[in-house]
Amino acid sequence: MSGLEKNQLTENESFSLEKAWLEYDQKFKSDHKADIRNDFWSYGEYELVGHGNQTSPDCGTFQKFMGCLNYKAHNQARFFTKGLAENSVFVKPIYNSCDKPSCPVCFKYGWAVREAYRMEERLKVASSRFGLPVEHIVVSIRSEDYCLSLDALRKKAVRLMVNRGIIGDSIIFHGFRYANRKEARIKGVPFGWRWSPHFHILGFVGGEGYGLCRKCKGGDCYACKGFEGVTRRENKKDSWVVKVLDKRKTVGGTCWYQLNHCSIQRGSKKSHATTWFGACSYRKLKIINGEDDVGIHHKCPICNSELVHVRYLGNSKLLLTRKGEILSIFAEDGTPLWEVAHEGDCHKGCG
Repeated sequence: MSGLEKNQLTENESFSLEKAWLEYDQKFKSDHKADIRNDFWSYGEYELVGHGNQTSPDCGTFQKFMGCLNYKAHNQARFFTKGLAENSVFVKPIYNSCDKPSCPVCFKYGWAVREAYRMEERLKVASSRFGLPVEHIVVSIRSEDYCLSLDALRKKAVRLMVNRGIIGDSIIFHGFRYANRKEARIKGVPFGWRWSPHFHILGFVGGEGYGLCRKCKGGDCYACKGFEGVTRRENKKDSWVVKVLDKRKTVGGTCWYQLNHCSIQRGSKKSHATTWFGACSYRKLKIINGEDDVGIHHKCPICNSELVHVRYLGNSKLLLTRKGEILSIFAEDGTPLWEVAHEGDCHKGCG
């Protein structure tokens, strides 16, 4: 039976897994004399993002409002936008962020958001050039390779993906998997977080892509020339499980979700949560006009204009979600509630 078809660990596999963990732990402790903590979020030199120290007292504090106050253009958009109220504007709060993956305050809505924007922009350019959709792929490492270093695991993963026809992608390392009580009972794994290194890939399947397999209504996958046939045959050789997941609703949303619970090397300044390979590598996919260093572009969901710094003029307490909200530019008495803030203005009225 192929590793792709197994749902539970056999007795031999459990022993092999435990042995691999022990070998890895002993190797790491012999190479590093630092304090080793194996908590639910930490194993050897790896830890989940967001479990370091807070960088600054300013982390997560309110900075300013960004918005689009062009309510006249938005009124015209009401003819095409169902439910849009008259004189609507869009406003979202911006918070201070150190943009460090280890920071427990900034990792999820600061660092992960920024990195997801960068990944999404690069993948969009690649998708346009290759004429292929972005696929979400999971590469599961066989237990015998758990003792390898992260660099060695990445190199091996790249080689095995190339063998399966994956031409290029971004690679996000996950050292841990989470199982709720039902999944733990069905799969015979521990409840909660457990050490189970794997990679989440956002990239491209070459040839005819994954469309052939996604449209398949059943048949002999092993004999098929599509991706599922290739990956099953390769699994017989290397025992690594490489699986393409369902079609993505949003590429950026998938990037953000995978980043906010990925793993990094503790204390390493050179540890990158995301790396690129093949046709998506920095050497082969060169993006011009500075787009490689893209930041977060705040856009109006009504008219797609760039958001600008705005100031709140009302007296009542204002609480907005991080995603922003559509509001009226006028109070009940007809006075404006928002105005564009100019460069050099203080933060009076911003909170």
